[in-house]
Amino acid sequence: MVTQSPQGRTLKRWVDRAMADDLERDEMLDGLRVDLKSLRSGEHCAHAVFELLADPRLIDLKDRHGRNMRALAVAALVRMGYPWALRVAPEDLELLRLEQHSARASMLKWVNGILALGPLLVMALGGASLLMFPPNLLTGAVLLVVFCSAAMVVGVAGAVMRRHARHGFQSASMIGCIVCLVMWMVGMMFAPIDLMVVCSIPAAICALVAGASGMVTPSPIDA
Repeated sequence: MVTQSPQGRTLKRWVDRAMADDLERDEMLDGLRVDLKSLRSGEHCAHAVFELLADPRLIDLKDRHGRNMRALAVAALVRMGYPWALRVAPEDLELLRLEQHSARASMLKWVNGILALGPLLVMALGGASLLMFPPNLLTGAVLLVVFCSAAMVVGVAGAVMRRHARHGFQSASMIGCIVCLVMWMVGMMFAPIDLMVVCSIPAAICALVAGASGMVTPSPIDA
């Protein structure tokens, strides 16, 4: 057990080291997160967390995954249960609730889901053209467009349904970038470049929005 000191120095040392060296900041905050997650219910552990919460430097301090470190400390106390959870300040409980709500990213999931209708429409039109018209020089390019658009739709769908929204958005953004790159390269080498660029616009928009969503969405408090 790392938090043996009743003065809470073991937890606060992570903040000390994070604030002292920007190069080690992310690593030190990761260490604090791991320690908070591993705490057990007990007087010494609870006292260590309360000492940490009393440190004004914890306000607005976030780790590399966008998690509020104060909310992580509050979550550790809540997990300890009675009687420690009863001593959590109402404003800290509200902070924890807001951080948990932000990690779910409900609104951003809706936005990304609606934007995914663009690649879905491109996929539908491409598939319809393959069925309605006989094979020609553009058949291969259209087939590629259909597959790439389908990959973008699947990527966004995964982000929308995934509990860890931050990772889902980041994955969808990466898929969108790969889709656009493939379509542009094929357009420069084989197919009409204007066709591939136009068909890639919905995927590019999805990639940009998913990337921005991944940057502003924090990881779940319990992850």
